[in-house]
Order: sequence, then structure tokens, then C-alpha cells
Amino acid sequence: MKTIKKTAAALLSLALLLVSLPMAMSVSAETAADAFTYTVRNDDTVSITKYIGEDTDVVIPAAIDGKPVTVIGERAFSRKPIETVVLPDGLKQIWQYAFSNCTALQSIVIPDSVEWLASCVFEGCTSLRTAVLPEEIRTLGGGVFSGCESLETVKMPRRFSDDTGLRDQRIGHDMFFGCKSLQSIQFPENVYDLDGGFTDCDSLRSVTLKGIQKIITVDELPIPGRPDPQDIIFKDCDQLESIVIPNTLESLSDILVVDCPNFKDIYYLGTKEEWDTLGVQSTQIMNATVHFFLAGDVDWDGEVTSGDMRTIFASLLSETPLPDEQFFAADVSGDGEVTMADIRCVMTNMVGTSGGCLV
Repeated sequence: MKTIKKTAAALLSLALLLVSLPMAMSVSAETAADAFTYTVRNDDTVSITKYIGEDTDVVIPAAIDGKPVTVIGERAFSRKPIETVVLPDGLKQIWQYAFSNCTALQSIVIPDSVEWLASCVFEGCTSLRTAVLPEEIRTLGGGVFSGCESLETVKMPRRFSDDTGLRDQRIGHDMFFGCKSLQSIQFPENVYDLDGGFTDCDSLRSVTLKGIQKIITVDELPIPGRPDPQDIIFKDCDQLESIVIPNTLESLSDILVVDCPNFKDIYYLGTKEEWDTLGVQSTQIMNATVHFFLAGDVDWDGEVTSGDMRTIFASLLSETPLPDEQFFAADVSGDGEVTMADIRCVMTNMVGTSGGCLV
């Protein structure tokens, strides 16, 4: 009996070991510190200046010589044949061209500790397909994803850090230049200005500019150290069909949609009276159909009906996200989510009572 018990115990231990092996093997070890050149900054943190290793799968250490890694320097990984890279928690800044022309890199997740992405960080990463940006980012430089022709999805932060000044709450120029595979994008809700951005985005179908207050133009005085802004925001975007425009935008006279043959719809998150004050000058904007916001009007036909309620319910039931323009209309309560409470709001609005909902 004791032998059986010992055998059973041994088998159980072996089974537990075998179960744990894949998990242990799946945890990537940090890349050795001698695979990097680096400097120690004045604040006693480390800035990586160059990757000199041979591995194509890189895990950047959180600390080198006991000092936290907070900066990835200019061109530190540029043109290296890396396929994956894991960035450490605690990283604060990624300088210009840090990963430019890493043509084998396929995805990137930037930790929430990163506050600043400089210009052209991933420029020319032609195999990059997905990117997740940090929730507390303060600044996104120009051309961050320029030339990333395989980029399909970018998860932008919901909003810039509240500690960020207005001049830094911006999307740098040509951020998505030549992103031929990108289909849609929604910007943070508190972007102050958009400085050019979308040229030769052949697959782009919809863009949400919610929260943007200003479109920078070449007539404005440049900020020192910042590239000259551009007039054209959407050019040669062959599949672009619609734009969601917020009523926070101060003027539309500078938005130019050029050579976008399928562009037809604008979903304006405001009233016709607000729209008429914007001074539209772009021919393609003037020729588009403008739909005006009405809380609960998910199909944007100018009235709230049982059909809108069914659309919201079907989305909740299937857990299928609504397109941006429908989401904003469905979020009747204005809390940033679409729930059964919003359906109840639609019902009360249909019968003419507010029921505590926004209308």
C-alpha cells in the first residue's frame, strides 16, 4: 500500500512538473545587458543607445547594473532584424527613429509607463501589423508609423494624460503616412490639434476625430523644433468613406480631403447651427452628406425610433462593437459605455420623458 501511495505521489509530482513546464518555457528571459550599449543619465537611470546583440527576439531588461531603464535612444534599434521586442515597465521615453526600418518587426505593445513617443519611432517597419499605445501618453510625434504599409490596427489611448499641456496634446504630422493597410482610427478624446496625417492610406475607411479642437495650418506660427504643419489631412485615401467630426472643432476651413473618391459621409457630433459656423472650404467636405447628432439616433436618420433601440440591443447581445458614429449616438447617458441603461434612455426619450438621460 505504501509503495502504491509513493508511486501515486511520484506520478502526481511528475504530472505537475510537466504541466508547469510549458508555462516556465513560455516566459522569455531578459536579453543580457551586454547586448546593449547605454549611458547613465543625470537622474541615475539608463538610456539604451544601441542594440548590438544578435537575437531577433529581444526582451529589454527593466534595469541594467541596478539602474532602471527609462529611455530608448535615437536609432537604438534602427535597421536591426528583430522580430519581437518586449519593452519594460518603467520605460518613460522612446526617442526618434528608435525602431525605424525594423522590417521584420510584426507587433508592438508600449507599456503604460511611456509618456513620450518622438518622431518616426517606427517609420518604415513594413511588417508591423498591430500596435498598442500607452494610456497615459503625453505626446505623439510626427511620422510615428510613417511607411508602415502592413499596419492594420492601432489601439490609441482613450485620452492624453491630464498632466499634459495643450501644446503637447497633439498628433504630429504624417503620423500614418503610407499606412496602406490601416482601415480605421479613433483619436484620443482630448487631442488639441491634428497636424496633417493621412496620405496614401489606401484601405482607410473611417476616421473619428472626436475631441479634436484644432487643425494646424501652414499659416500659423510654428512651434520651435516642430516640423512645418501641413494643410492636407486626407489625401489619396481611396477607400475613405466617412469621418466623425466633433463639435469641439473650432474651424473646418483647414480640413482638406483631396483625391478620396469614395468619401461621402460626415457624422457631426453637434447641431446644424454649430456646423454652419465652421466655414467649410474643402470641396469634398462641402459635397459630402452631413449627418447631425441626436442622442439615441443610432442610424443617424434624424429621429429616434424602435429600430435604434433594436440596433443597440443586438450589439449588446452579440457583443459586437458598434461603429464609432453609432457608438456615440448609442451612448445616450454620456458615460463612455453602451449598456442596457442606454436602451432604457432611448425608450424614455421615445415616449417624451427624459428619465434622467441626456437628450
